[in-house]
Amino acid sequence: MSRLDHLRTFLEVYRQKSVSKAAAKLSITQPAATQHIQALESLVGKKLFVRQPRGVQPTEVADDLAHSVAQSIDVLENKLARLGYGQVKGGTVHIAAPADVTHFVLAPRLVHLLADGFSVRVMTGNKERIYGLLQEERADFAITSSLPDAALYESVPLFCEQFLLVYAPQLADKIAQVGYCGAMLSATGLALFVFLTRFGGKTAEGLKAKAA
Repeated sequence: MSRLDHLRTFLEVYRQKSVSKAAAKLSITQPAATQHIQALESLVGKKLFVRQPRGVQPTEVADDLAHSVAQSIDVLENKLARLGYGQVKGGTVHIAAPADVTHFVLAPRLVHLLADGFSVRVMTGNKERIYGLLQEERADFAITSSLPDAALYESVPLFCEQFLLVYAPQLADKIAQVGYCGAMLSATGLALFVFLTRFGGKTAEGLKAKAA
């Protein structure tokens, strides 16, 4: 248990003048709250509270400690609460993705981040570069066509990519003679590929030419 937790408990006991009420507000057990106070008392070497028939009474040492840490603890609590509820805006988001996905899929969907005051840095590359950026902690998020190692990364599926083989009309006879696409690649010496990426009901098309 960190001293920050001890200070949070101390400050709540100080304000509530009750260990049980402070424990309830912090969602911890009363014995745990008592242990936090005892740990702080051991650290400072003096009593922080005096037990009363109903609740506790802070000592002068507790007054001094509360005045010293209250503002900092409150600021930190507010900051953590804002993070938890997604209220913090601004900062830089680093994203790694293939260049084609960045152009057709990612770019149009970054507008809301910019509107919220974020800066976005997109880094493109192949599979090795993308995973390298993740491992080096230079990328906050990554988009890749390969399934990541579940032991290292958490992931969610975004969309499916369909690859089609498209050939020129003048190659029809050769393809008919070969009978299947695999042999066609070596028989014709030229293949033209088109991929269709479906995401959110929209289709993005790109062409890649490959010479054998």
